[in-house]
Amino acid sequence: MDILYIWIFAFSIVIILAVLRYIKIGHYEPDKVLQDFGNSICVNYSVIGSKTLPKSSVVKIQLAGNCVSLFNKSDNALDIHAPRKALAHNLFVRAKKVFPHAVVIEVDC
Repeated sequence: MDILYIWIFAFSIVIILAVLRYIKIGHYEPDKVLQDFGNSICVNYSVIGSKTLPKSSVVKIQLAGNCVSLFNKSDNALDIHAPRKALAHNLFVRAKKVFPHAVVIEVDC
């Protein structure tokens, strides 16, 4: 009987994470993933994770397959993984608009 409770708990967590993903990033709509707040950008990069960055901190944008990476001045990156290349490309286009001063790199995969 205890194993049944474990399965119910695990299934409940999966359902909750799916709902959070739908609410938070809305099927990877670029405006919801990269929210513009003037001098800063809120990046909703995962189901439960988001980060606010100053626009001036991003110096390079890279698209590689399903992943859009935002590099800062110290060469650290924030990766945004999308389930399909088309969605990643839409995020890439939005990132180029939001960070117009950044170097743009497309890697063929």
